[in-house]
Amino acid sequence: MKPWNEAIKGLALLSFLLLGLGGCTSEAEAWYIRGVEAQSLDTMIFRYTKAIKLDPNYAFAYNNRGGAYNKKGLLDKAIIDASKAITLLKLEGNKHNLAVAYSNRGIYNRRNGSYARAIEDGNKAIELGPDYAPAYNSLAWLFATSPDAVFRNGKRAVELAERALELDRNAHNLDALSAAYAEAGKFQEAIRTQLQAIELAKKEGDESSTTNYEKHLERYNSRKPWREIR
Repeated sequence: MKPWNEAIKGLALLSFLLLGLGGCTSEAEAWYIRGVEAQSLDTMIFRYTKAIKLDPNYAFAYNNRGGAYNKKGLLDKAIIDASKAITLLKLEGNKHNLAVAYSNRGIYNRRNGSYARAIEDGNKAIELGPDYAPAYNSLAWLFATSPDAVFRNGKRAVELAERALELDRNAHNLDALSAAYAEAGKFQEAIRTQLQAIELAKKEGDESSTTNYEKHLERYNSRKPWREIR
């Protein structure tokens, strides 16, 4: 299993490669890279903040700092940073980068209990990035597991999760599809798919996800859908 900070570092590096450097000053860029390489969330936040002070229009520093705030559970700050990244990225006109930012804000809104806003963000992310699997995954998870029944939609969750899996077959997307099947009352399909998610997570050495997926499986074996707890 990767340590939690290594997993976060990997996500930051992915964002770095996808989003680029956006014409920031060399000193701001240096602080951004130091943020990517940081070994703790507090250090990440400090270094991305330095980059932003040097270049207030550095969209990708806002994007990554928002991700760090999310990991710390500081969701209001995460949403503010994602919104700033969206505003700046709109000016650049890169649809994929904008899709990533909308998807991220959708995740933060979902975790903050703002489900209507999360759905709006998720739909916008899919519109801008029709091949961006995480946007489908996040929206499927909301429709499958929301604690508020008003926002649950098993049929739509299955459609979205199946699309995410078509784009990227990984344990995370299998887990979302299982949750969608369970919400749709298809517990045999949920169990079968969840076992695949567990097997793949074990192969990848992801012990934390394996533990979570096994908890989900227990619910499906009891013919109960998973519910996200705020």
